[in-house]
Amino acid sequence: MKTSNYLKKIALLIIPMAALALSGHAIAKGHGKGQQQSMIQKEVRMMMSKLDLNEQQKEQMKAIKENSKAQMKALKEAHQQGTERDELQALIMADTFDEGAFLALQQRIAAKKQQGALIQARTMNQIFNVLTPEQKQQFLEIKAERKEKRKEKRQDRRNQNS
Repeated sequence: MKTSNYLKKIALLIIPMAALALSGHAIAKGHGKGQQQSMIQKEVRMMMSKLDLNEQQKEQMKAIKENSKAQMKALKEAHQQGTERDELQALIMADTFDEGAFLALQQRIAAKKQQGALIQARTMNQIFNVLTPEQKQQFLEIKAERKEKRKEKRQDRRNQNS
């Protein structure tokens, strides 16, 4: 009976820690980012299709995207060579939990996620700055319209669910 209670207590401690740890690991690996990346790619495609870009702008944007893709690939490869998953498993399965080591591991994972976000933001800035002032204004107007449409759709869904 005592062993059963002991195992339940351990399970109650390990399961939430594992879920928290693995969620950070999944974020660092790129899981959950697909939707955000897809939205960024849609904005870039929208810019290219609706803003009447000249050939020079198209070439500049293509070069920026290729550079960004290479940076993201290098970041992903560096992460795949990392041992975060193994370290996490070792921490979870240890006889005593090392909170400091866990927090340090989570910081390393977060730093990699932050680096990826930095690459994306820098890329979007470079692409935006390829545009002429008129194209920038047009882009901002289109973006505001799309934001308003998304807001209306969310409101419609909320009204339907009520």
